[in-house]
Formats: sequence, structure tokens, C-alpha cells
Amino acid sequence: MVTDADLKILIENLDEKIGQNKKWDNVIEKGNDLLYYSAKCCKPKVGPVKYLSMTIFEDCSPEMLRDFYMDNDYRKQ
Repeated sequence: MVTDADLKILIENLDEKIGQNKKWDNVIEKGNDLLYYSAKCCKPKVGPVKYLSMTIFEDCSPEMLRDFYMDNDYRKQ
């Protein structure tokens, strides 16, 4: 379950407020009328590379998105 603290960290990361001395580089940014995708990466001096990925679906119900991602028996387990 996603907590309020998790959402706060996510929002701060999206706004790039956490660790302002860290540089987030755009990896990819693409979209069309129905879908938008972006990915960023941060290479801190210490620790592993961090990735931030965001997908926005337009005119897509939660049920349709669920069915898309859960379209095979492996993912349903």
C-alpha cells in the first residue's frame, strides 16, 4: 500500500526538490494524443544510479489499464 509519506517523496522527486545538488538527466520523453512517457536518471557520486519513470494515459479507465498490464497468466499470479 502506498502511504502519504511515499506520495510526498514522489512529489518532491518529481519537483526535483530533494537533493537539489543532484542532477536529473532526461533519458527519454515521448508522447502522442493518448500516451505520454518520460524517464530521467540521476547518477549520484555515491550509490547506485536512480531512475524516475512516468507514464500518463489519456482517456483510459483504471479497469482498461489493469486489463492491459494483467493480460497474461504470469502477471496475474
